[in-house]
Amino acid sequence: IIGLDPARPLIKSQPKHRLDASDAEVVQVIHTSSTFGDNRRAGHIDICVNGGRAQPFCHNTTNEQLCSHIRSVCYMAESLDPATARVAVPCTRRCHGGDRIQDWKRHAPPVLIGQNTPDSATGMFCVSNDEAPYCPRKRGDPGSPLCCVPPSLHSNFGDEETTTTPETTIAPTTTTEPIATDIVTTYTINPMATRLPTLPSS
Repeated sequence: IIGLDPARPLIKSQPKHRLDASDAEVVQVIHTSSTFGDNRRAGHIDICVNGGRAQPFCHNTTNEQLCSHIRSVCYMAESLDPATARVAVPCTRRCHGGDRIQDWKRHAPPVLIGQNTPDSATGMFCVSNDEAPYCPRKRGDPGSPLCCVPPSLHSNFGDEETTTTPETTIAPTTTTEPIATDIVTTYTINPMATRLPTLPSS
């Protein structure tokens, strides 16, 4: 099991009510938010991205913690390709304590997070990253515009201007600005209901 920032609000604290290491032979947890996610140890290996708190690239967004929470999906998508997977190093404290790097020569070697993490890896690992994961920087790069911050309705890469079909969850009941007029039926966008990207096949 790979837990993508498992939720903490409204979840009972007893192990039988939440994800923990007894749920499978190998349980990995990727922590990206200390508000929507549970920053306690929950797996055989727990990976804290930027201390498991709000992600730095989500600062100044409408909902910093929600932005951080859903980026765990983008880290997972990115990890399916070993060439782009993030490297985590051993650290001594739980997520909320931030990065406290150990001497891995005496403890454990760094590991790739997500799909390619060795089953034998255990303990707490940390990742530091300032850029949105799985966000294509230019045309042809792997990733999804939905992983960029903020995700835009129209994505422009490089010098060529391109217009893409909006990949946004539509919520007719929300009262905000109507979306582009090239859509026949008038809908409104719920900014809290962004559709997450589809994970690529491994």
